[in-house]
Amino acid sequence: MSKNILVLFAPKFLQFGIDIVNEYLGTHQNSKVYGVHTGNQAQKKKIENALGESLGKLWLLSEEEKKWLDMELSSDQLKGIDEAYGAGALGEVITSDRRIGRCLVSGGSCRPDPIGDLSVKRPSIVPAKYAAGLLNTVEEIVNQANPGVVFCYAVAGSPAIALALICRQKQIPFTRLTTARVGDRFIVDTDARGQLAPVREKYEQARKAPDIVETHIETAKALQKAFEDAPVQPGYMIRNHQLIKSAKPWLGTLQVLKAIVLNALKGRFGSATKLALSRAIYENRTQWARKFVREEIFSAVPEGQKYIYFPLHVDPEASTMVMSPQHTDQLSVVEALAKSAPAEMIVVVKEHLPMVGRRPKGFYKRIKEMPRVVLVNPGFNGIELVKNASLVSVISRP
Repeated sequence: MSKNILVLFAPKFLQFGIDIVNEYLGTHQNSKVYGVHTGNQAQKKKIENALGESLGKLWLLSEEEKKWLDMELSSDQLKGIDEAYGAGALGEVITSDRRIGRCLVSGGSCRPDPIGDLSVKRPSIVPAKYAAGLLNTVEEIVNQANPGVVFCYAVAGSPAIALALICRQKQIPFTRLTTARVGDRFIVDTDARGQLAPVREKYEQARKAPDIVETHIETAKALQKAFEDAPVQPGYMIRNHQLIKSAKPWLGTLQVLKAIVLNALKGRFGSATKLALSRAIYENRTQWARKFVREEIFSAVPEGQKYIYFPLHVDPEASTMVMSPQHTDQLSVVEALAKSAPAEMIVVVKEHLPMVGRRPKGFYKRIKEMPRVVLVNPGFNGIELVKNASLVSVISRP
């Protein structure tokens, strides 16, 4: 089997991807690296310079995607997608994409995006064309690269899901990083949805060979006790909360105004400039909205009350759109819990701090109107809510 590797490079973690590839090349010295990149030309150049002659070819999806919307799409072609990748594959790709799937995002706002906005205007046409074009392009890339393994260090959207579907069809090993939730450790997972396939396999082995358990049980007990004695949030979550709390909306407003003036003086009125400015305005508006969310919206947990705990997820985000595509409407999940909760319990819903200011109008009101449901402040200690809950419900793997 080929030792060549095909890697999906994500813009936000560009250097991380380059470092991983260099580590791979250190143990597979005669291999070629092929890449799919979802960023821009400048980032593509950085990858090419960093990998040099080890890089076979790097495809930039943004150069391909506009063609997909112009293509004709017949019912036979759509039927062929299901036959090749399984029933529901097209819907899976659409749902996993934060742009073409934004019509399925009911619990959060989406930043300005040309293709995303077009998908909202033409939902019966654009999403299907985009998803079908993506699958066709990614399959052509896989055929040209002929990899022995495909690796995605981030599975957070449709390109990764398309790769996973094609790898399954062609029986090519698909690997990804999944957070282990043990400190800041990661696992090289073979499950596209991050369901910890290697852990599941190890568990099945342990059922048949108890000595595996005896070898590792003390380490496992020590890790569990360390977390119970001093539970902490994952490092990335702590950092995100610090950034949110330290944000200064007035400073963001000044920066947006400065950018508008400078671009006007330099005569920059291209589509890329307009998009960048609209996204900066969107982010600043969100910061201001967060400052004006009224505290009285949230309630305290009734003392001595048994409850089911449901933490709201970021929306749009991979935890719903990729890992739980059938449950992207979180209001419907809360409603289902309220309807099915045991008689002596209520449902406690906690907002997620990064989503404050990003919810659509009426979102909190709808939750508060549901019987036997309490909406608590995002400042509440989530770990304590878990500890005191009778049941904990989540959409995807915690």
